[in-house]
Amino acid sequence: MRPPALFLAHGSPMLAIEDNAYTAFLKKLGEGIRPQAVVIFTAHWMTRQPTVSAVEGTYDMIYDFSGFPRELYEVVYPARGSVEWAERVRERLAGVAEVAVD
Repeated sequence: MRPPALFLAHGSPMLAIEDNAYTAFLKKLGEGIRPQAVVIFTAHWMTRQPTVSAVEGTYDMIYDFSGFPRELYEVVYPARGSVEWAERVRERLAGVAEVAVD
């Protein structure tokens, strides 16, 4: 079964390398769903106006934190972008005028 939407807070960056009850829950959750797309809303990306961003190909990793164990900076997640999905998201959000393609 594919849920229409699932909202998760990312919490600490350490979740990428920790082994605890929450990371076990996330791993099990990830084994049971196959989303068509993943949409991320973030306060870590600044633009002059609300923007939907997309990339053709694979996103680069951005490590916008410091002071964590070295192994955290070695985590790589090759997320693929989709301009088509970005446009679908933009169409559903009031006040977003464009899709910025990086």
